Amino acid sequence: RRGSPGMVGPPGEAGPAASFSPQAMMMMFRQPGGGQKGYQGDAPAKDDVLEITKLIQSMAEPKGTKEAPARTCKHLAEAYPELTDGEYWIDPNLGNSKDAILVNCKITSGHTCIIPKPETVRRSNLYREVQGHTWLSEMNAGSMLTYKMDKVQLNFLQLLSEEATQQITLGCYNNVAYYNSDNSTSDYAVRFLTSDDRELSPHGSSKFTYSTISDSCQTQNEWGEAVFEITSRRSGRLPIKDFATYVSGEMSQEFELGIGEVCFH
Repeated sequence: RRGSPGMVGPPGEAGPAASFSPQAMMMMFRQPGGGQKGYQGDAPAKDDVLEITKLIQSMAEPKGTKEAPARTCKHLAEAYPELTDGEYWIDPNLGNSKDAILVNCKITSGHTCIIPKPETVRRSNLYREVQGHTWLSEMNAGSMLTYKMDKVQLNFLQLLSEEATQQITLGCYNNVAYYNSDNSTSDYAVRFLTSDDRELSPHGSSKFTYSTISDSCQTQNEWGEAVFEITSRRSGRLPIKDFATYVSGEMSQEFELGIGEVCFH
């Protein structure tokens, strides 16, 4: 018969600390078997381990370079708060650094700002377009607004962020920006289309509107300027991908759209 268990003995000496050095990770993957595929001596397996090691080191010590991008600008700012604002490389999806994106980082606030491409769009002779609110993408030779970030990376950046903001500037000639002083209405104000296909206008729910910072587009036959800002706690709402202006068809109308960078936080 077995007797009762004895007293618990003292703890043993601590084992070696875990290491994520390339050499330690290579040892983890070594198996007996000579040159068999997938075992020690197999070059593709070594390459995979080194790639994983490189990824771990980049996550722990992001440099903001093409070779060692940060996941976001906030990630970079936390690692190196002494850096100055400027352009750095990020890789939101943590894939191969070959798809890293160059962005503007606001180090103090931790904002990641993606750059529009192009930054300005100009259209003239609007009387040739369909009357009423007409989207830029539906005008002659028109298109959606685009940015220097592919869809996959943008989706990851949106998921990693809690808020997004963007400013858009409208240079206007015989165009209503927000308020039409002739008939005291905002019915002819510009509209914006968000990344999640929501139309923003001065009317309706406060969730689907925008702020007008300034508006000097009140005088006919003179160039004016209006500045708009869109801020949302739903980061997937930005960037803005389309813009609509009211085409009257009665006079010469032109506009120049300045697309601002989109900042995520």
